[in-house]
Amino acid sequence: SIPLEWKQQTPLVSVIMTVYNAAATVRSAIDSVLDQTYRNIELLVIDDCSSDDSLAVLKAKAADDDRVRVLQTARNSGTYYAKNVGLSFARGAFVTFHDSDDVSSLNRLELQAQALASDTNAIGNYTRYQRLSEKGREIWLNGGSNRPGYITLMVRREAAIEAVGYFDSVRVSADAEYVERLRTATGREVRLLPVVAYYALQAEGSLTTAGAGAFVVDDQGRAKMPPVREQYREAARRWHEKIFDGESSAVLPFPLSERPFFAPEEIRPEKRGRIESE
Repeated sequence: SIPLEWKQQTPLVSVIMTVYNAAATVRSAIDSVLDQTYRNIELLVIDDCSSDDSLAVLKAKAADDDRVRVLQTARNSGTYYAKNVGLSFARGAFVTFHDSDDVSSLNRLELQAQALASDTNAIGNYTRYQRLSEKGREIWLNGGSNRPGYITLMVRREAAIEAVGYFDSVRVSADAEYVERLRTATGREVRLLPVVAYYALQAEGSLTTAGAGAFVVDDQGRAKMPPVREQYREAARRWHEKIFDGESSAVLPFPLSERPFFAPEEIRPEKRGRIESE
């Protein structure tokens, strides 16, 4: 059942969107947030030193809707560093995330916020997502057309930051690590809602990106995780065991000055700069 306070006044939801050279897609991404059936939102858009027209697009959107706030990093540091910038400015009771080349179902925030408000045992939730080709066709990976989408994570902001702090400021894989750290540190649920409410654009060729790309596809069409991500995931798992055993704090500050566990050099951000806001 939905608590009485929900019926009286819906909580503010902060949506954090990071942007890097996304001028061609970010308008649609922003519109899919601003057009949500859930209206009590703030959208914090963090430009991570784009070299295209992204920043101009963001400023124009902010001028048209006072729910949009534009932030900038002074040096490109990756999406999770930029997400942490957004977290440090967010004011919502709940906070969630959105990529700059994707779109959400128009009731996504309403579904997640209502589910979180009514589920006192959960510290957060997330939905499934569907990958789409540039032509709008479903992309199937390993026999499935949709997958759990950590990008849709919605958490109780104050409780999450108090329990675990911020994302690890590496360039990949920190969303899954954050979810598992939340579960380990709090003993509370981060629930996967059984609904597809998010659609990710898959650029041509990106599935086979080498290095730290999201997937590597073998010659039989099977997607697997690149070695650098596997190394990071295993190191994070060992750290989480220490957290569970009470041998390490789960809280990652921002900015992070000393790493509590190993991260491959390829995915560590460059030296960070100052934060600017509009």
